[in-house]
Amino acid sequence: MNKPITGFLAYAIAGRSVPAKTVHAKCLMLYYCANVDAHGSFFRSMFDICYDTRLSESTVRRLNKEWKSIGLLSWVEGSNLTEKANVYTLDLEKLQAFAATRKPERERIKKKVLNAARQQRFRDKNVTLKRNAMSQSNVTLSQSNVTPVTLPVTVYEPMHEPNT
Repeated sequence: MNKPITGFLAYAIAGRSVPAKTVHAKCLMLYYCANVDAHGSFFRSMFDICYDTRLSESTVRRLNKEWKSIGLLSWVEGSNLTEKANVYTLDLEKLQAFAATRKPERERIKKKVLNAARQQRFRDKNVTLKRNAMSQSNVTLSQSNVTPVTLPVTVYEPMHEPNT
């Protein structure tokens, strides 16, 4: 009997699975999911969010506005006069719905990984061919009775006699 995942773990899984357009969006979503309570709400000031994520205030506000328009995030403004932070709430059902739409992205990532592996095999093959060609050219040089050039080796000579 499988029970549905709830609470912090559900937000962590859903937040990690939500497709993000930028690294900043992913960073902020993971930050929000790491700070929620069992009901999906948390309170942070804009300063704290920007400081903890190292994102600019304009980036945070733009992403918050975007997520609010699609229903992922809602918040109640705090007050500087009463020193209360904003209270944010993440909608778990919508986060999970976004995570469910991620399957085509998984296929795209798998294709990219396979393509990268194929390219790496091609590069390794070319490096091996070049090494073999260079070793063949070294063998032909040594067989052609060419005198190898040696560089002089510097020897350390003390400037004075050691005390004995």
